Amino acid sequence: MLIVTKEEKRKQIEKQLFVNEAYLRYYGRSKEDLIGNKFLSHVPVEQHGEIIRYFASFGPGNPILTSQREAVLPDGERRWQEWTDQAFFDENGQLAGFQSVGRDITERKKAEETLKKSEAALRNSKEDLHRLVCAALMRRENVEIVFSKEDVPAAIGKDIGLCLYRVLQESLKNVIAHSRARICRIFLKGADDNICLTVADDGVGFEPVEVRHKPGLGLSSMRERVQLVHGDFSIKSQTGKGAVINVRVPLAGSGA
Repeated sequence: MLIVTKEEKRKQIEKQLFVNEAYLRYYGRSKEDLIGNKFLSHVPVEQHGEIIRYFASFGPGNPILTSQREAVLPDGERRWQEWTDQAFFDENGQLAGFQSVGRDITERKKAEETLKKSEAALRNSKEDLHRLVCAALMRRENVEIVFSKEDVPAAIGKDIGLCLYRVLQESLKNVIAHSRARICRIFLKGADDNICLTVADDGVGFEPVEVRHKPGLGLSSMRERVQLVHGDFSIKSQTGKGAVINVRVPLAGSGA
């Protein structure tokens, strides 16, 4: 915990008047080193302006604010901190000082950054699938592939994303190898905390009972993949009337 005051201008951040033992241990410094010095000495120089504007935003109507900011330790290491700051005002409404309580959130920030990268990689995989797997097949196999999506959530667990990718990959392989289809429609949709994938073609079709365990189609492996992520897998087909594969996977509890 630390308390700072300011001079005449609200943007001038003043000296540290008190720091507790936890603050001393965190920075590896003594009270003599810190008392009387501005806490901005612990903040990267490029962030000073932002911090000054932050403290200038306090007022009698909003005396408590929370912020996240970087700190520089004596050895030069940068860490992330989250601070809850409370401003105190005198009877004339003039700022008298601040009391601040902070905690280190570096590991949380790292985890959030890893999550963002995973989500971005998954989104890129979806776009690559549409742009490169589909486009290449259309050119090579003379099959029109139409891809559409609706309400697809930004965050999908890696296990679920891989499952859908592999099911779609196997489905397209079957369309190319066995269906003699002219068009294949792929639809990805988020609905009611689920992600749903539909792959439909206008090919020769088949009788599901007859080909359930036929090698080369991969139907059993697709079903098993979906079951591993607690989803539902179904096939509708009829000789001469194409085939439709439907997958529904719950998103609740999925990890990135």
